[in-house]
Formats: sequence, structure tokens, C-alpha cells
Amino acid sequence: MESTAAAAADITAQYQVSAARMEIDRFIVPTVTIFIGLILCFFMLFPLSAILKMSFFKGGEFALANFTLA
Repeated sequence: MESTAAAAADITAQYQVSAARMEIDRFIVPTVTIFIGLILCFFMLFPLSAILKMSFFKGGEFALANFTLA
């Protein structure tokens, strides 16, 4: 049984992560996640604002008449 326990300990020792590495990861992962989220929001909202400008503004002024049937 000891050889099995020793083999298991050798395998798990390969995957040990230091505390310093974990502290760095605790900072990096949320930072990268927020950064990617902001980029996605920008590329969703920027085209939306351009579409709304094309829809509601005609000749540089606000025009809801674009949506009337007349």
C-alpha cells in the first residue's frame, strides 16, 4: 500500500501551485475578465448608438418623422 500512496503523492506534487502564484492569479483573472467584458460592451453599444443616430437624426437634427407612415 505504501508504494501506491507514494506514487499518488508524486503525481499530486507535480500539480502543486505556490501561494504567490495563486495571489497573482486572483488579481489577473478578474482583471482580464472585466477587460474582455468592457470590450464586448463597447462593441455592442457603439454600433447601437450609430444605428440610433442614423434612425433618429436627419440632416443633423432630431427627426421622429422618419417613423411616420406619411
